[in-house]
Amino acid sequence: MTQQLSSATPVSPSKYKIAPQIIVVALAYFVSARLGLAIPYIDSHITLMWLPTGIAVAALMRWGYRCWPGIFFGAVVTNFSVDFSPLLDCCIALGNTLGPLLAADLMRRLEFHRVLDRPRDTLFLVVAAAAGGVVSASGGVSSLLAFKMLPGQDADAAGLSWWAGDFLGVLLLVPLLLNISRAEWRKLWAQRLEFLAWFSVLLVIGWRVFFLHNQGAFLMLPVIVWSAMRFGMMGSSLSVLFAAAIAAVATSLGLGPLYSVEIQHGLWTLWLFLATLVLVNLMVTALQAKRKQADEVVQQNELRFRQMFERHSSIMLLIEPLSGVIEDANAAAGHFYGYPREHLIGMNITQINTQSPAEVTIERAQ
Repeated sequence: MTQQLSSATPVSPSKYKIAPQIIVVALAYFVSARLGLAIPYIDSHITLMWLPTGIAVAALMRWGYRCWPGIFFGAVVTNFSVDFSPLLDCCIALGNTLGPLLAADLMRRLEFHRVLDRPRDTLFLVVAAAAGGVVSASGGVSSLLAFKMLPGQDADAAGLSWWAGDFLGVLLLVPLLLNISRAEWRKLWAQRLEFLAWFSVLLVIGWRVFFLHNQGAFLMLPVIVWSAMRFGMMGSSLSVLFAAAIAAVATSLGLGPLYSVEIQHGLWTLWLFLATLVLVNLMVTALQAKRKQADEVVQQNELRFRQMFERHSSIMLLIEPLSGVIEDANAAAGHFYGYPREHLIGMNITQINTQSPAEVTIERAQ
């Protein structure tokens, strides 16, 4: 007797969850791609700031490899909107998918910390972005050459530009997208007045540098360092994105110190400027995170010491810093020396032998 399967067989919950993720990735890829093509670019397929790659790598890191169809579909639709060549678009989209997959896999193998709380995490991110960019650029340029869409003599320059766009896109967006959370938003909201002050300073400097005087682009570096030291990884990454948007918009309008009549030269200057801002932000943020970790370790050790200090009340304990001032003492020490515990705290160690408890009490009262 055969058993018939019902068409109403329940689907596992994971299948319901993955579909929206794929759709979100595809839409985000397409929208960011169209925004990227709005700034000056070298070829219809090549721009020096390709944010979709950053979105793709972040999605693979947060949601796993199962969201790769969203990357591929978003890349196909983006390429199709440029040249209406389905086969070429699929070939380019394949490279645009394999590159982020390689970058995400490398970051996992290197045990990359998404909060970038170690200086080496910045190096891991750079290595993964560079390796993934090589795959995407190689696949894209090879496809353009195969379909006679790119002259052979321009292949090297096109490949380098393609790689640079993917590399910068990963550095700009991956730290931001990996660290977005309700907890981080709450932290940033608690600092909203300082962040508003920071944003106002950024707008003033950006307007002066890129729209009025066309000089002093690196005046934005201290502003980026400010954000990296104060707002954490999510806030500082958002800050760099704002700064990058100002520089990119001004350059696309033919304004600012990074603009050049030679479009390719101007774009490379813009790329170097943005890469410098991003790397400075990542390194300062990582150092800040390392310092906070060290402070937390010190606080935890101090707490454990104090707990032990109070727990072993039968042992005389005095804390004597180099200055000779007593920072803390337990009840046993006070009983031994004949002082109340609160009188011992703040005394110089030499006072114990030169003053009686009554003299110290009178001195403190005066």
